[in-house]
Amino acid sequence: KWPRGGEEDSRGDGERMMGVRLPNEFRESLRRHDGSGGYFITPYKIGGGEQRFLALQEILDFWQVMADVGTEMDRQGEFGTQTGPMKRHWWNRRWIPLTDNGCGDCIFVDLDPADGGTVGQVVDWWHEGGESTVLAPSLKAWLNDVVEDVRNGVYQFRNDWPKTE
Repeated sequence: KWPRGGEEDSRGDGERMMGVRLPNEFRESLRRHDGSGGYFITPYKIGGGEQRFLALQEILDFWQVMADVGTEMDRQGEFGTQTGPMKRHWWNRRWIPLTDNGCGDCIFVDLDPADGGTVGQVVDWWHEGGESTVLAPSLKAWLNDVVEDVRNGVYQFRNDWPKTE
């Protein structure tokens, strides 16, 4: 309801659950699209495969699972590998998933960067080893890169995302 209806209470509930205030450009994207449904980017250049934009409820569900796993991995001393100005974590509770490839890999918005990073930077995350790579300083910059890559034939958008039952 929140993204399309713009209802402050619902948005606030998701932000309160995650303990964050989403950047305005992220909020606007959700308000306009609330995920990409069956559309996805393919072949995604890091790790191959596809990336589908998540709807708000999917973001909350993915975030909750990863917040729990990340807490346990940090407790065990498993911090993954970070490339770029990122804090050392398997998963940080202030990393907000934006896309998913259906296998646990995602692109997220980092609301808790290390020194030299930018709040709202966009990061590619791979579940095998917790590898994280900063892609762009902001969601807007990353989306502009994706649009350019679609125009140049690096990616294509498809609309036949595998349905699960």
